[in-house]
Amino acid sequence: MPGRQLRLRRPATCAVCLIAVDAGTEATWDSDRRTITCLGCESDAGVEVQPGVAGASAVVEAERLREKQQARRQRNVEAHPILGRLAWALSPEPDAGRQYAKGAVGEQRLGAALNAMSGAGVLALHDRRLPGSKANIDHLVVTASGVWVIDAKRYSGRVAKVDKGGWFRTDMRLTVGGRDRTKLIGGVHKQVGHVQAALAEVPGDEPPVHGALCFVDADWALFRKPMTLDGVLVTWSKALRKRLVEDGPVDEEHRAAIHRSLARSFPPGG
Repeated sequence: MPGRQLRLRRPATCAVCLIAVDAGTEATWDSDRRTITCLGCESDAGVEVQPGVAGASAVVEAERLREKQQARRQRNVEAHPILGRLAWALSPEPDAGRQYAKGAVGEQRLGAALNAMSGAGVLALHDRRLPGSKANIDHLVVTASGVWVIDAKRYSGRVAKVDKGGWFRTDMRLTVGGRDRTKLIGGVHKQVGHVQAALAEVPGDEPPVHGALCFVDADWALFRKPMTLDGVLVTWSKALRKRLVEDGPVDEEHRAAIHRSLARSFPPGG
């Protein structure tokens, strides 16, 4: 009889999230399909995965910094009513939350573009927290070609790959507006590592995990193509969208299971 809850006699794999379920654990048995569903997925039946809000954490951080700045200004004015106001009028501080607010706009634009691709089999999660860390992943996208870990950056200036090595060695660096931004590549690698670790817990064929650094509003040389640096794709929004719709080994059912599993492993930020 389909939908019968029982205690497993042997280990099995949940047909929804693809996570291993130990023997002795209660689960729902579907006798027609001869599959089991873990109780976590059973309770989530009919509940859609919440994709998250792109840029939410950056918006929150921008507001936090602005409130902190305003509180400091208020304390100065209260302690020194005349000199405090005069000092602010003569040399006002830069907006403490400007960089986060600027970055949030880039995440929001890319997030909207990714959401618009759902009809093409692209499943997106936005602003996902890394467990045990204050850091977050801007966008997690499940496609036919695998899982994409995407870091969105809204920087100004020309994006370029420059060899800063000497005569006998190569040292490829990522620059934006002439500034060395290579450390961003390392940041993407760390995020990819977290995602790979989460997917390793899921039985079955592990999908490829790709890292991408997407610059929103940056400048690119004429006829320039997306580049790869240390295994990370460095690109812009339109070119990235073309990569996300490429064919690959992950079928529709598997994509849905991976999408749900990643949503559990990396909860929304903000």
